[in-house]
Amino acid sequence: MPRFADYMRLVKFQHTIFAMPFALMAFAYAMWKYALAEVCPVPLWWCVPLVQVVLCMVFARNTAMGFNRWADRRIDAANPRTAGREIPAGVISPRRALTFVAVNALLFVACAATINRLTALLSPVALAVIMGYSYCKRFTWAAHLVLGLSLSIAPVGAYIALTGRFDWEPCVLALLVLAVFYGIYFAKMLAQKRRGIQTRQIGRRREKDIHTVEVLMSMATLGAPIAQLLSIAFGWSHLPANARFTGFCIGMLGDAVFLLSVLCMKDSWRAGIPDKDKTELVTTGIYAFSRNPAFLGFDLMYIGVLLLYGNLLTLGFSLFAMMMLHLQILQEERFLASTFGEPYREYCRRVFRYLGRRKEHKRSY
Repeated sequence: MPRFADYMRLVKFQHTIFAMPFALMAFAYAMWKYALAEVCPVPLWWCVPLVQVVLCMVFARNTAMGFNRWADRRIDAANPRTAGREIPAGVISPRRALTFVAVNALLFVACAATINRLTALLSPVALAVIMGYSYCKRFTWAAHLVLGLSLSIAPVGAYIALTGRFDWEPCVLALLVLAVFYGIYFAKMLAQKRRGIQTRQIGRRREKDIHTVEVLMSMATLGAPIAQLLSIAFGWSHLPANARFTGFCIGMLGDAVFLLSVLCMKDSWRAGIPDKDKTELVTTGIYAFSRNPAFLGFDLMYIGVLLLYGNLLTLGFSLFAMMMLHLQILQEERFLASTFGEPYREYCRRVFRYLGRRKEHKRSY
């Protein structure tokens, strides 16, 4: 029979401490924002919800790690590096591992239910996200977005545990902007994948300058949505309330521009500079008014969410992402000029980089 220490090794229990600071920071922020320490007359009242938050974190992480080990048991057994893990090595049977997962999942839901009604209702949603990552990595490169979302659940849960509230109205607007934008992005990738087209080409070029910019751009565009989701979850907005509707309109405009760019580009759309693929030069539709409408859509979406949830975290990540997207534009323009030659240079003389057309233009580039 497996020992208690075997189960702790199965889930790398000692690594729980790395995720703990995020939850504790959110816990402290909620106390500061609502001055809860001054409102409640009972000394050290916060110790009880703090213990509940810590227990929820432990049970949730045990569930996620245990389920991940169970789901990967056959893959781990075939890999010499991971064959010594508890399940493929036979220290813990798959059935016992799954039982361990089920027990921790039930304890997580039960503990969440003792905090407040909202944490009880959201606990199954949290489980679905943290357990879903184990299978997302089997079919999409974006699995790390799900992993980032899973990690962000900890501070969000701690915040809700202490406050028992969530600001739904601006949250729904911001999430709608993000859902539409990334829904278009991933739907296009999936459609092209079914036709045998590899959309994501980021980081495949061997040239040092191109590779560096594309890797940094990838980091920026992955970090920005995580910062946006954290801002939405915590309600971090320091701008006037009337800025939110303006932000929503700008964000939805960005979604529309991005959608038009993807539709007009058809199967020539790629994320990153292609290494071997041959694509067509598209100059019609929305590309008759902008050389880079997809990047313009990204920028408008970032600005829109920033107005919805204006704070230093979102501002920093949005500016970083927009800067890296601009550097990527400069790289792509050099690539297109070398690939398509004079037709592309003539197109550059007629259409502005971001938005607009020249009525008259000179022949010199």
